[in-house]
Amino acid sequence: MTLSAWFFPGIGLLIFAAGAVANADVLLGWSKGMRAARREGRHVSMAMFVPGVIGAIAMWNGPLPWMPKWCWLPLLLDVSCIPYVFLMLLTPQSKDEPASAEVVPESSIVPVRTRHPREASQAEVDAVAGCLLGTAIGDALGLPAEGLSPRRQHRLFADPARYHFLPFGYGMCSDDTEHTIMVAQALIETAGYARAMGDAHRFRANLAWRLRGWLLALPAGIGWATLKGILKLWLFLPARWQGSYSAGNGPAMRSALIGVFWHDDPALLRLHVEASTQLTHTDPKASQAALAIAVAAARAAQQAGGVDPVAFAAEMRVLLGEAGQALADLIDQAADSVRAGQSTPAFAAALGLERGVSGYALHSVPVALHAWLAHPRDYRAAVLAAIPTPLRP
Repeated sequence: MTLSAWFFPGIGLLIFAAGAVANADVLLGWSKGMRAARREGRHVSMAMFVPGVIGAIAMWNGPLPWMPKWCWLPLLLDVSCIPYVFLMLLTPQSKDEPASAEVVPESSIVPVRTRHPREASQAEVDAVAGCLLGTAIGDALGLPAEGLSPRRQHRLFADPARYHFLPFGYGMCSDDTEHTIMVAQALIETAGYARAMGDAHRFRANLAWRLRGWLLALPAGIGWATLKGILKLWLFLPARWQGSYSAGNGPAMRSALIGVFWHDDPALLRLHVEASTQLTHTDPKASQAALAIAVAAARAAQQAGGVDPVAFAAEMRVLLGEAGQALADLIDQAADSVRAGQSTPAFAAALGLERGVSGYALHSVPVALHAWLAHPRDYRAAVLAAIPTPLRP
């Protein structure tokens, strides 16, 4: 046996050890930093299965004769593998479950509806088409800047109004657009049932199957919370155990179309936003952020851009209630900033996001709402305001 025989197995075991310790910190909260992140509601991630699988492969190819017999041990020692699957099956959902999942008094149950699906007006058809196209165009323009600081983004892509992701001036959409298309397909197939019965059960089931199939296509861009949520869908767990406790902006990125589609029915709008959110994210802040985007899209469709920032902020404070006070305060700040004539990058900097807006819902959603409220009738200006650019000194 030579040292060269240990080269690749040794690297694999080192990666396994580092990943297993990191995953245990995420799940068990060993370090102060991880505990603080959970208290503050910040997103924490776990590399599902990766360290354990790498460790198992390293053991299988180890130079010692006993190592292949124990290749299953890394899968047990890494909490993101076998232990996590058992925890998902045995652990009920967090007590911080959104209010919509609470038991509803029998006296407040909405009766079965008798109205039939109505014909959509041309304005509604245009609004839905505009939402789909607007999502795709903004997604393709902003995708190259994702994860970059405004200064670095500006150095790499001086003109944010052009596509930069692919050669020859072409752009590419990400999971934002793909999720919006899946939502559109689920709405088309289940809207009649939802109008008749007054619930979003079929929509949730339909969207769940689309998300399962989407994951099988090995998407290039996917958040950890969304990944864990869809893996739970593939385990066919009960609804109360689905989703991952995270306040990422995944549900918010696919909720605009729900707002445009159900602009005439606030109850169904809220039910569909909640159904879409709970499939992948169970932190109440994720539901609140998705609701804010859906209502904003509904108001934009209804009022053709004539939205008063202060009135919108006041409406959202009522809709979000006491549980959503943190987001309501941020929307108030956005409305005040728009009235003061502050730019969107300056507003983001005032929130401490001068180096770029993260995927945390309480970061991305207020900034997106600010860009819209500052340019309610100018789609181009609103999209470019949301793409990070360095502030002038």
